[in-house]
Amino acid sequence: MNCPVCGNPTNPSRSTCEFCNEPLGKRPAKSKNKPLLRTINIKENLPTATEARERMRKEIQSARQAKIRVIKLIHGYGSSGKGGVLRQKLRHSLRKMEKAGEVEHVMIGEEFHLESEDGRFFLKRYPELTSDSDYNHNNPGITLIALS
Repeated sequence: MNCPVCGNPTNPSRSTCEFCNEPLGKRPAKSKNKPLLRTINIKENLPTATEARERMRKEIQSARQAKIRVIKLIHGYGSSGKGGVLRQKLRHSLRKMEKAGEVEHVMIGEEFHLESEDGRFFLKRYPELTSDSDYNHNNPGITLIALS
């Protein structure tokens, strides 16, 4: 049997996972009517930073209304070799939104793995994210957003 939170193999005689210390009991069934994740390609059509920020806010509001729990924002890395303007501006805006309580939690794509504190936060709450194509890929072109 594997832990439903971290995915590591567990000893069936234990009541908690020896890796993440989560209970090994049955987890509640996930609703098939409400998707967990919405992916938004914000860099599509090459918007300015202002246009991208406005679209991101609208998409967050739309996802919240649809009861989506996590957004994967694709902003790209940029062509400069040091991270593009969209990436920097959107991540800065998201951190401000997180501090203001407008979004629950923000995780940069480079932290989307179990070794990071942010990764553990997301994967503990949403273990289904381990099946995402960007999991464990250190992708600087994405940011994940947990909605409250």
